[in-house]
Amino acid sequence: RIERRYQAVFADPNILVGLIDTDGSVLDINRTAMEYVDATIAEIAGEPFWETPWFDHSPAVRADVKEWIDRAANGEYVDFEADLVRPDGEHYTIEGVFRPVTDDDGEVVSLLISDRDITERKERERELQRYEAYLEKSSDIVTVLDESGRVKYQSPAVERVLGYKHEEFFGRNGFDFIHPDDRAEVTAAFADLIANPETTVTVECRFRTADDEWRWLEVRGTN
Repeated sequence: RIERRYQAVFADPNILVGLIDTDGSVLDINRTAMEYVDATIAEIAGEPFWETPWFDHSPAVRADVKEWIDRAANGEYVDFEADLVRPDGEHYTIEGVFRPVTDDDGEVVSLLISDRDITERKERERELQRYEAYLEKSSDIVTVLDESGRVKYQSPAVERVLGYKHEEFFGRNGFDFIHPDDRAEVTAAFADLIANPETTVTVECRFRTADDEWRWLEVRGTN
């Protein structure tokens, strides 16, 4: 049963898995992981894991891998993230753990490394960071509302245009700042966005400033 469970993990096509001796030498690597290098298992078996082709591009990463193996060989579960390079030069990122495998006496007898390719997730995170950086520097006021109209995000430009600190809006109803005579039109436009997500609406309205004055804004909304 233990062997079947081990083989089920080892054969998982979504996980890169390797079995490593306590001295860091490679015992076995699954097929998924081998797809990321131009080598065969026979060529890397017995080699120190940090000297295998996955880490040829970076002496710093090789040093990190050696350190992670040393820590795992001492019984520590070591979480890690690493930026690697395929043979064709394509960059990718993995996230995983070195797990010590112990015998009945609690002695570490081998190490199991399992990790996932998180390249797409990291790219989405980078895109979000770039978008957030754009919002931080934009001269336009950018506001994110939930379906009830409460503010989930307010860009810093609101301080320059209306005099508010952007954190003052969090959790508040954005329509409360609109002139009473304009509120019905803006609310109706917002309702149209909820009902028709593919549309974009533009309205003009007066918005209360931090000095309790009114300033005309052109508001463009998308769902």
